[in-house]
Amino acid sequence: MSDAAFHIQEKLSRQLFPGHRIALFISEDAAKRSFTPWLDELIRNPDSNTRVSIYVLKGISSQRFLESEYAMERFSSLYATRTTRIVGFAENIFDLQKEKNNPSRCFMLPVISTQMNGAESQMEFQDIALFDQQSRMIHTLKGDDALLALWMAGKITHLPLTLPVSSDKGTITLDLRKLKHKISVKFSGESVKITVNLTGKGLIRENNTNQYLLSASVKEQIAREMSEQTQKKARQVIQTAQTYRTDIFGIGNQIAWKHPAKWRGLRDNWSQTFSHAEVSVHVKLTINGVGQVGTGPKY
Repeated sequence: MSDAAFHIQEKLSRQLFPGHRIALFISEDAAKRSFTPWLDELIRNPDSNTRVSIYVLKGISSQRFLESEYAMERFSSLYATRTTRIVGFAENIFDLQKEKNNPSRCFMLPVISTQMNGAESQMEFQDIALFDQQSRMIHTLKGDDALLALWMAGKITHLPLTLPVSSDKGTITLDLRKLKHKISVKFSGESVKITVNLTGKGLIRENNTNQYLLSASVKEQIAREMSEQTQKKARQVIQTAQTYRTDIFGIGNQIAWKHPAKWRGLRDNWSQTFSHAEVSVHVKLTINGVGQVGTGPKY
């Protein structure tokens, strides 16, 4: 990277300053081969900005992405940084180094999917890439699965949740603002039992059912149903991570910090142990408010 910057400087009348970098874009092919060896200059150079955000690009090369136009921003890089700031998940060089130095050594990065339409590009951010201990991208999670993974990893504090209600044909949107997670680990011989507790509180933003939400019993029923559905989805996300043997939730970190003696016997084969660990998930959602009306539209 230093050599490339030197040759770019030969074409410019103003000095390049590494501290002005705001984003690093990694192509999907490069992410699958492990890109961390290329980050040395970003970390070693004292002039570098360690708050540079990192993204994986899907469906387009890094050069093509930077050259493309976006309707609402002058530069595509601004689209990436501003959108992830609104969505609530952005990974930077500093955070990535912490993840790599943690015992689990697995991490997640936001994915920007792009479709070209002439010079302009249609971009969206709804996936996350999963990386193994060798820093290779091995899978992507989409939509709600991605948000649940971020919740369980403690990386987001806001989650809009839209789910159907079994007693009605419509859906309800719960805007969760107080997301909390807790991971506990117990040992039984050589096996590991993991418990994930998720709690969230929020307001109902949209009600497309005929449920009378001013009733306390109705609110409790809806909260219970949404908790059960979220719990089932969260368990499936964990099973996906176990299938790919990537501890993106930092469970290994918890063991290393709280049970260092146990971790010394687990760390060399943690990916295998994690993939076969017994995991239970408990979700409790609380509805703090229902808006300004008691029922939804009548059909």
